Amino acid sequence: MLDARRYREPDIAVMLGVNKEKRMRKYWLGADFVLEVISESNQEHDWDTKRHDYAAAGIAEYWIVDPQHKTVTKLALQNGVYVDESNSKGSITSTILPGFSVDVAQMFREAEAAA
Repeated sequence: MLDARRYREPDIAVMLGVNKEKRMRKYWLGADFVLEVISESNQEHDWDTKRHDYAAAGIAEYWIVDPQHKTVTKLALQNGVYVDESNSKGSITSTILPGFSVDVAQMFREAEAAA
């Protein structure tokens, strides 16, 4: 849930234990980390609309996985605005989730091999 009237259902949402009081029975009041996989049919929604909504909701970290371009964009919230901290050529490491890191090229190679 982003606010009293709007909600989003990201592909992955994580709320840290320190914020567990925001976990409601049917929905969460926000998240600390979200990940969206871009859909070909609605790219603008993931890149622009959700980016704005997640920043307004105070979600500290937003990753956008783009299978078409084989990129992962890491956005970190700073003063209410997302700053791009991605590195599509190497690994991306979460600021919010200790020990969570993804080798972008390897991830897409493994995904293609599994398809």
